[in-house]
Amino acid sequence: MTTASRVLVDAHVHLHDCFDVPAFLDTAAANFAAAARTLGLDSTPPGCLMLTESRGVDRFASLAGGSVATGPWQVSPTDERVSVIARRHDGAAIALVAGRQIICREGLEVLALGTCANFADGEPIRDVLKQVGALQAMAVMPWGVGKWHGARGRLVAELIRQQPVQPLYVGDNGGRLGLAPEPRLFAVAQSAQIPVLPGSDPLPFAAQLTKVAGYGFMADAALDQTTPFATLRGYIDHHRASLKRFGRLESLAGFLRSQIAMQIQKRRGPPAS
Repeated sequence: MTTASRVLVDAHVHLHDCFDVPAFLDTAAANFAAAARTLGLDSTPPGCLMLTESRGVDRFASLAGGSVATGPWQVSPTDERVSVIARRHDGAAIALVAGRQIICREGLEVLALGTCANFADGEPIRDVLKQVGALQAMAVMPWGVGKWHGARGRLVAELIRQQPVQPLYVGDNGGRLGLAPEPRLFAVAQSAQIPVLPGSDPLPFAAQLTKVAGYGFMADAALDQTTPFATLRGYIDHHRASLKRFGRLESLAGFLRSQIAMQIQKRRGPPAS
């Protein structure tokens, strides 16, 4: 079953425990609709949320297993173990793709998109990338505040050049300060035909729910709702350096608020997800 010839994608999403699932899906639908208007589309195409869950968290399994209340949304399986489709009575449709966020020994992160597998935190990033690639998931090195400088920045640049797993991707997120220059390594990645996948990356605070689907990209592809992950992966790999972004980056005030909140959270201990 295919739908419209476009799909809007948020490639870095956390369904935190502090997010109510119906509100999470409603917010995503509203932000996808706003993006469609900004992009000049006549109607809102299907959306896709690529989940990046931390170790010990598996809300995708709860959605797929029907053990969580979804309000006006009906969640149905697909032909892929790693995806489900949420549909609302007004015709809104959102694909959700399973995935993981892995903390590496060097303090960098790797996103494994399109897998239900579990990974250990604390292993070297080269090993993690190879593990993700061996599972046929998408291995993404996401940008993070303060993480792409110094020795870690040099390591990311080296990995971009060497590409220890192919295909390799890098990630952008909506928490990046809009006033700041774009990270230099994005240009390095694009020159190596490595796509930059944008996503919202909401933080584990209730107020961050508004970020979901607020930053991402548009794929000019008809989303096959029986195999949404395969559809998107095929599109990304065919258009490796030309993804059209939508949404806004963080304002200075919002950026400072989020960073202060994260520092307070770290002192209190890790959040539930």
